[in-house]
Amino acid sequence: MIKRTLKLLSYLVISSFIIYVLVEKTAGNPAILYLQRHGYTTITQENIELAEHKLGLGQNIFLRYIDWLGHALTGHLGYTFSSNEPVTDVILASLSPTLVLISVSACILLLFGYSIGYIIGSHAETKYARVIRGFAQVMTSMPEYWIAILLIYYAGVRWRLVPFVGSDSWQHFLLPIITIVIIEGCHVLLMTAHLIEQTLESDAYQLTVLRKVKLRARIYIQIKEIFAPLMTISVNSMIHLIGKAVILEVIFSMSGIGKLLITAINQRDYPLIQGIVVIIMVFIMLINYWGDLIILKSEPRLHMQRVMSREKRRSL
Repeated sequence: MIKRTLKLLSYLVISSFIIYVLVEKTAGNPAILYLQRHGYTTITQENIELAEHKLGLGQNIFLRYIDWLGHALTGHLGYTFSSNEPVTDVILASLSPTLVLISVSACILLLFGYSIGYIIGSHAETKYARVIRGFAQVMTSMPEYWIAILLIYYAGVRWRLVPFVGSDSWQHFLLPIITIVIIEGCHVLLMTAHLIEQTLESDAYQLTVLRKVKLRARIYIQIKEIFAPLMTISVNSMIHLIGKAVILEVIFSMSGIGKLLITAINQRDYPLIQGIVVIIMVFIMLINYWGDLIILKSEPRLHMQRVMSREKRRSL
């Protein structure tokens, strides 16, 4: 537990440094944009150097990272170049739509994927199971932006059923959530059906069938056998949701983290870009961290295998 936590912290520090360097090495100089926003019509090298000093870009990049990391550990991610507002406040102001989109989509798609996947996996040879599997395979091959455009055209423009621009009401979240559930939910459905189908041949499940055990007990036996891969699928789906949320927020013009990130990139706002990317990275690593802990806690065999392999390496 302690070793895994220390690994997580070290990965966070290393990843944040890589992000810090990569963001500042991108094309374009934020000092020029800063001068243009402040009404400078003639931009000279002297003005650029003064603007870089004003923005804190004149020092050594490693020293600036150390200073940034020290403040980041206290929750202060610097000030934006565009409006000189605290980066943390700007991110928090845009975080709510993203969290709503991710959390609601995750609950729906996991429930949809697990329940339908269980039914399909338990009746894999039936006609309706093959039809649903074929439909799900087609949907998982579709890019989310294409599904989003189709929904905007038909449900938003042609039939005018729901609004599709902004995030002011719950109705604005319907089309993005439907898009995510269709794509990622079908992926979870296929993986769950495959895992459930494998459990039908296991000795434990066959024994419950012979003893005519209740359905609830049979489901418990099946879920227990495939809990580790099922948990891995859930963790990966949560991580996929972050990337999909960024794309869909731009398509549907939602005032979330995704749209804020694209705006910050266009404005070369380094502190804001770094803050958003680091927060996303922390969120992804924490999901992986808690997922690993849950799997190891519920599957003692995996823990024993890791201990045995570690002892074997030491003996060699």
